[in-house]
Amino acid sequence: MESPQLTPTGPSVHLKLLLASIALGALIVVVHYPGLDAPFFFDDFTSIVTNGDIRGLSFDTLLKLVRGHRDVRAVDHHPVSAFTFLLDYQWAGLDPFGFHLSNLFYLWLACAAALLLSREIFAAAGVPDAFLLAVALCAVWVVHPFATMQSGYVTGRQEALLILFYLLSLYCFLKEWLLPCLLCGIASFLCKEVAVTLPGAILLLDWARGNRNIWVTLRVRWLFYAFLTTIWLALCYYHLRGGRTHEIGTGGMPLGAPWEYCKAQCGVWIVYVRKMFWPAQLQFFPYIRRAESWLSCLPGLLGLLAYLTLTMASLRYSRWLFFTLAFPVLVLTVTSSFIPIPFEPAMEYRMFLPSLALWGLLLLLLWRWARWPSLRWGLVALLIVALGVRSNLRLRDYVQPVNLYEKDFIQDPDGITTLEALAHIYRNEKLFDRSIARSERMLDLSLRDGIKEYAGRALHLIGLAHHEQHHLDEAQHFFERSIAMSGRAEAKLALASILVERLELKRAEKLLNEFLLRSPDNPDAIVLLFEWNMSSGRVDQAEEVYHRFRRLYPERHDLDQQPLRMDELRRRR
Repeated sequence: MESPQLTPTGPSVHLKLLLASIALGALIVVVHYPGLDAPFFFDDFTSIVTNGDIRGLSFDTLLKLVRGHRDVRAVDHHPVSAFTFLLDYQWAGLDPFGFHLSNLFYLWLACAAALLLSREIFAAAGVPDAFLLAVALCAVWVVHPFATMQSGYVTGRQEALLILFYLLSLYCFLKEWLLPCLLCGIASFLCKEVAVTLPGAILLLDWARGNRNIWVTLRVRWLFYAFLTTIWLALCYYHLRGGRTHEIGTGGMPLGAPWEYCKAQCGVWIVYVRKMFWPAQLQFFPYIRRAESWLSCLPGLLGLLAYLTLTMASLRYSRWLFFTLAFPVLVLTVTSSFIPIPFEPAMEYRMFLPSLALWGLLLLLLWRWARWPSLRWGLVALLIVALGVRSNLRLRDYVQPVNLYEKDFIQDPDGITTLEALAHIYRNEKLFDRSIARSERMLDLSLRDGIKEYAGRALHLIGLAHHEQHHLDEAQHFFERSIAMSGRAEAKLALASILVERLELKRAEKLLNEFLLRSPDNPDAIVLLFEWNMSSGRVDQAEEVYHRFRRLYPERHDLDQQPLRMDELRRRR
């Protein structure tokens, strides 16, 4: 069989691609610039602020990024994503603006990769004006509010990096650059586990561009697919060594049972599609409860079955149409199936990559329906403005994260994740009564739903609010309840700090060691370890801890006055 005809290349084509990419970059800046002023929040603290792995550029730190650790942080076993944070820290320190600037850059690169790939696919499918249609598609796609988390939330860049290498891998495959295809696929997998679907996407793409059946397609490139499968299995094993492994499929989290998760996902599919066309009700971290019965999720199940039926029926018309409709199902299968994903059954950013295929199909229909170019581009411009304004307004909420969560609270007053976030924010703002009220509501809902993990988190938050008000007896009580309820590591650290203050050093040592086993470079744990050594009279060990803390966290001043205290203790001895 003859190889499929791809788009021509040459200086003029490359110039058009360059100019289109620059124009898309300008559009990204115009729409997403409010996100540059957003602070660190949510997982940014464990990924960046308290992450000692990104503090120095050396062989040892690079090895730590690849090796992973027992700590459950957002970049655990995501070394490519973590490496970008390391690079940003070298020039921006802990200035969020520098990290957000890089986020815009990676979003632009992902958009450029989408432009390359969509142009190739449109041309291979015989679509007229493939280049202009690809430009319109990328402009609509990158200004959609689904993209706001990739720019306004620093840790959200992992999704942009995943998409960048995912799309580049597909593009390289279309170009018959098999080694770069594999390398980009590995990089995508090391950004986020959702890239587990990439081999399936490559196989679908290979099948769609030819006239062979799927088995012949596999046989023709059997060596490539064998190598790809081997890499896939090795990377799956690598990720299963990560810190989240013990959480997948456990009953102590929301929707822990596989069929409970599956029932919830039937409704989530409809939510994803609805928010694609009506993104006014996006939620930064939605909380999904168990479906009461299969009957309650019947509309979602019927909608999903109708979509799958339409996808299969499209085979009668075009393999490319089938690929376009099947791609969103393939990408979302990892996170929207019966395999429970801890705490995140319906995150809005998951629809960003699948929406590229759906927007491509819708714009293709628009191109076929609107015969006049002025009408086509007028409608596209209207769509870009409407979505861009919505994204710009949403990114303004990222500047004050409390706005994100308070809007989520209005939509879902019983959202446990929203209550948790608000409790943290109110405590940081010294609004302790409001923080305790949100935490108590979170505790009641968690106990009602039978979710020990979140009940333990709520008890820990109540204890923190009391601790900051110096109500040590109440704080100790809630920390102990949190540990008994869910074994929460952060509660162990907080309780250890109270015990050190009360000179109950043996019990404090046990709790502190348990926490350090999980998070050996946590700055608060290192400070407490210093205080424990000083209270135990171990000045030399305390000095080692002091120097380690200064090396890892030079911007923090928790121990600035401690050298004088160590000298005084030595003189007394």
